[in-house]
Order: sequence, then C-alpha cells, then structure tokens
Amino acid sequence: AKTALAQVKPGCVAIFTDNPGERINSRRHVAVVYFKDLDQDYKGKLSTYDANSNEQSQNYKVDRGGIMLGTSPPLVGFGCLK
Repeated sequence: AKTALAQVKPGCVAIFTDNPGERINSRRHVAVVYFKDLDQDYKGKLSTYDANSNEQSQNYKVDRGGIMLGTSPPLVGFGCLK
C-alpha cells in the first residue's frame, strides 16, 4: 500500500469496486484525488472530488499506509497518468 500511495498525486483517480477486473456498472466508482498530505510514516489524509456523490468531496484518513474507510464499494487502487 505504501508504494502505491507514494505515487499518488493530485489528478490521479481513486478506483472503487466490488469486483476488480469486471466491466464498469453501478457497483463501481472513480473519484479524482485533489489533495494528499502524508508524513514519512504514511500517516495523513487524501481528499477526492466525487461528482456523483451526495458529498462533492471526501477526506480519507491514512494510517501507516492503510486507508481508513467504510465505503461501499471499497477502494481498490489508484490510476495516474505519467
């Protein structure tokens, strides 16, 4: 998790799905990362813009590289352009 988080930056997408590898349907979601603040121990937070959510932005606590959430579908990874 720490390796993936090290490469996440504003503009990357957070990918949420119950079934990775399957076609996108109602149980999948993406959000754009707009803020990342992590210390050397990978503690801090990530913030995302969510266009189709009741809340237009979300904050996720990060603790030692683990992203603390209770979302459904769950966060499964990130996608970033180089």
